[in-house]
Amino acid sequence: MSQSDLKIVAVAVVIFLGVCIYRLVQRFRRLIPTADPWSDDVQASVCDENAVPVCHRCFTGQEPNTLFCPKCGTAVGDYNNILPWVQVFSEGEVLRNSLFDRVRVNVLTIVGFFVFTVALGCLTGIGLMLMPFLWVMFVKNIVRSRSLEAVEKISNGNETSL
Repeated sequence: MSQSDLKIVAVAVVIFLGVCIYRLVQRFRRLIPTADPWSDDVQASVCDENAVPVCHRCFTGQEPNTLFCPKCGTAVGDYNNILPWVQVFSEGEVLRNSLFDRVRVNVLTIVGFFVFTVALGCLTGIGLMLMPFLWVMFVKNIVRSRSLEAVEKISNGNETSL
């Protein structure tokens, strides 16, 4: 390809990307804001100064400025994901939950897990050796989660196919 052909291709790519970005911005502008998921009473009780924060895993009440739930050990602090030494516990909880707890199976979860483990592998040398093991454990957990969902649907009388 000649120099002028490369310039034409570059201009075409820039125009194409510009149109794509313009269409994306227009699409976001057309989105209709949805109503709050709860009523004004619930919003008022959440914002009440006497409201007690709870653990998102076991729903145990938490004291102010707590980093971890005293009952289940889950990271519940307001700043756990930005404190360098506490962030490790949050990342470990994500990894542990994806390998041993129920997983919501969708594209974002699956791609996110693989990206997370690749990043973990790149940051730590030992992570590269563990990646295949983690992927096998993740796939096993997905299969287990799907089978538990199927059993629940059948036990609830909803016998539609998955």
